[in-house]
Amino acid sequence: MSVIDDLAALQDHDGIIRELEQQVNDIPIRRNQELEKIKVEQEDYERAKEVVQTLRTEVTRGELYSAELKETIQKFRIQTPSLKTQAALDAMMSQISKAEGDLKAAENSVIETHLKIEPAEKYAEECRLRYEEAKAEVDEYIADLDARFAEVKAKLDKANKERLEKIRPLNVPATKKFLMYYERLRKNRWPVVIKLVDNVCMGCHMELPPAKQQDARKNTALANDPGKMAIVACDFCGRIVY
Repeated sequence: MSVIDDLAALQDHDGIIRELEQQVNDIPIRRNQELEKIKVEQEDYERAKEVVQTLRTEVTRGELYSAELKETIQKFRIQTPSLKTQAALDAMMSQISKAEGDLKAAENSVIETHLKIEPAEKYAEECRLRYEEAKAEVDEYIADLDARFAEVKAKLDKANKERLEKIRPLNVPATKKFLMYYERLRKNRWPVVIKLVDNVCMGCHMELPPAKQQDARKNTALANDPGKMAIVACDFCGRIVY
């Protein structure tokens, strides 16, 4: 095989590696995108649960307050017979009246709040069902993504090891300059090794001088003597042309 053939073989293999690397990078992004899809449903469910809990807390607080008021009213009534002046009796009755008004308001508030709990619980249940349905679908898809990621990562690890064998025939004194040029260029130009067609670089589609085609032909003629071959590169994009 010529240097160009070895470079082309390496490039084909690197193309596979690039595709696998892209998948390894893309899968976690897709995974996060799927998790974002259920975030809205999850937040709705959490808010609905908080509303129910808040209502229940308000009912409990209201019932405790009502019980305290009832106890206060009872104490006031017990104290009433012991009062010795009309002024004291009037003051006590005023306190009892106020406490009874507060009790009535508190009990009404408890009733009103209690009536809100059932609709809130129903809505929370609807949110829960929507969230769990969406989560089940996402969990299934994520499981597939995770399995795919493990498979692709294993292929990528294997391909990277096999790349060492692809490099071996190029990593010798006579052709190392080609390998070094290829390795440097492949980070910013892809593909690196491109065929000239009618003096046009198929990488950047710019027309090159006819002499460039002659240089490429000379390399082909020197295929069996790689030490005498020169790197023939596009004047515009720097890709290796043949």
